[in-house]
Amino acid sequence: GHTALMRAKLKDNSLTEQQVLYKATPNTTKGQHFGSRIAFDKNGFLYFSIGERGDRDTNPQDIKRDGGKIYRLHDDGRI
Repeated sequence: GHTALMRAKLKDNSLTEQQVLYKATPNTTKGQHFGSRIAFDKNGFLYFSIGERGDRDTNPQDIKRDGGKIYRLHDDGRI
């Protein structure tokens, strides 16, 4: 599994114009700690967190791994 963040438009109870803004890598089979929070600040930046994916001693400390981090994007997905 993985954690992903996408945007879309809701039209007649269906999602249209789907766009993946972020997908955590690598996929994992551990099945734990995918957790996330999503929030916008007053300047329009989008913040979201990715859980450490069950590897708390490695993922948060390694900048090459996605897990255990907080990310900031523009509302259109730009970094």
